[in-house]
Amino acid sequence: MWREECRKSQALKASDFWNWDILTERASPTNSPSKWRTTTTTLLLVALIALFAGIQILLIFLIRPAYHRGTSWPVTLVGVLAAVLLISGYIPVPFEILQRRGRVVGIDF
Repeated sequence: MWREECRKSQALKASDFWNWDILTERASPTNSPSKWRTTTTTLLLVALIALFAGIQILLIFLIRPAYHRGTSWPVTLVGVLAAVLLISGYIPVPFEILQRRGRVVGIDF
């Protein structure tokens, strides 16, 4: 059913973002169940959260002594790196707009 809709119009309508059935069908065209079990997914999520928390704690313990000694470039480096990573997430947007010939899909203002 959704394949005919996609052939008629490649762009999603605003109402499609609130329709769970359409979202799940487009995410999984074959409607096959996920090969990941709930426990595996949960363990992976917990491991990633622990990893990211560990990285943040490590950065705190590494940067704090240098900052108290008057060295501020590590804090600046972390801020610049965060800004660059955030901006890099928006790089694909103009290319997606060009690919769809000016139609903006999936960006809410």
